[in-house]
Amino acid sequence: MAKRADTLKALRACVGGDGLYHTDESMAPFMRERRGMMVGRALAVVMPRTVEQVVALVMCAGKENLKLVPQGGNTSLVGGACPQDADTHVLVASGAMRTIQAIDEDNATLIAEAGCTLAQVHRAMAGSKLFFPMQLASAEHCQLGGMVASNAGGLSVARYGMMAEWVRGVEVVLADGRILNTLSLCCKDNSGYALTRLMCGSEGTLGMITKVALRLVGRPPPLTRVCFAVKTVQEAQALAGFLRQHGGDSLYACEYMAEAVIDTVVAYRGGVEGGRPRALVKGQGCLLVALSSLEVVQQAQEQGGQGGQGGQGWQGTVLADDGEGDDVWRLREQVHDAQRALGLACKHDVAVPLGRVATFVDRATEKVRALRGDAPIFVFGHLAEGNVHFNVGKPEAMTADEFFVWREKVREGVFDCVRALGGSFSAEHGVGRVNVSAFQRYKDGVAVDVMRAVRGALDVRGVFNPGVFETMEEPVSHKSR
Repeated sequence: MAKRADTLKALRACVGGDGLYHTDESMAPFMRERRGMMVGRALAVVMPRTVEQVVALVMCAGKENLKLVPQGGNTSLVGGACPQDADTHVLVASGAMRTIQAIDEDNATLIAEAGCTLAQVHRAMAGSKLFFPMQLASAEHCQLGGMVASNAGGLSVARYGMMAEWVRGVEVVLADGRILNTLSLCCKDNSGYALTRLMCGSEGTLGMITKVALRLVGRPPPLTRVCFAVKTVQEAQALAGFLRQHGGDSLYACEYMAEAVIDTVVAYRGGVEGGRPRALVKGQGCLLVALSSLEVVQQAQEQGGQGGQGGQGWQGTVLADDGEGDDVWRLREQVHDAQRALGLACKHDVAVPLGRVATFVDRATEKVRALRGDAPIFVFGHLAEGNVHFNVGKPEAMTADEFFVWREKVREGVFDCVRALGGSFSAEHGVGRVNVSAFQRYKDGVAVDVMRAVRGALDVRGVFNPGVFETMEEPVSHKSR
């Protein structure tokens, strides 16, 4: 107890009394992993307000033999910000560092502290001709530092790409206490390794991000939202391909929901917001698209080719601006909450080449059905990017303990299908602690060796985020596949 008291005193000296939480009650909000797949355990939670305090924490960690687990808005879906040791892990929350420091419209750049939320950025740019294009359902909670560290995706990737495309620079506290600063207003800097890019997707393993420089872009023309009724994922894939090929840059988002997913969300929100939006055809799935031109929609309806219903083209409903469009898109954003309300599930965020989405869904469904015929399956995702969320719920007759064992067989079967089709076991959610076994099984061995070498060079003592990418024991040896 004396050692613990001394350590807490040292941490308090770094961040002040109001920046330290060490009771179970005060730490509880930070320990709740979003999907309920694990429970966080930590010696303390610290909330620094300045980069100097973060440096002090890093130096303290070295002296006290502590491990630092960075956490942004705690919206990770793979346990990437969930500490796992009550004696040595200290969670470093960035929520007190949330100032937007500069908006430079001449250079189309915004510089903000890492704890600034995506919604803050959107509100700050509301009166400008420029905007920041990333769109996430968790916008009010997700923070810029975490978005960079996880290379966030979201609902606008079809047009704008992942978070890494929009990061102009970062300020990062490294494991030895030095500050790496690549913040810049310049559009180009080809003076060496792309260190900014290295931090994108690093998941808190290479340092603590404290500031971010974001690239801004001109606002698009007004978008039209269209809801297409589709009976199968094969039809949805064909339609998404048609829209990409013929719509070009006019396509901003392309979201698929299978019938079972729509029914689940409608049931979840029925007592709060009412039932099914009228644009969603009962008994069918849907493809929601946002476009800056209706020309390609008209083409799809008139000459939908072999993918259209009955060979007569795809039938789409243009969503009105009277709240109908917002209602339908809000339903898509509520999928995760609706599924969480159902209980335990085995969730997969995978990517396959665009033309192989339907093949993957068919093969993965067959794998699951071979293991258990009564398991509910929910399919949705960002179809124009080949990103599928293939989620398998707990069968009613199965106990929780049985499910946790069975879940590993499901994951292996689904990920084997992904690898066979040339895909990735993680499209946008990352590796974290949940996907470590998949990372070790499916990631190319040379890539793993390079990642380990980079991490070892920047964090010799293993200060940052132990357990992410690798188990906390000795690393499993890898061979090139």
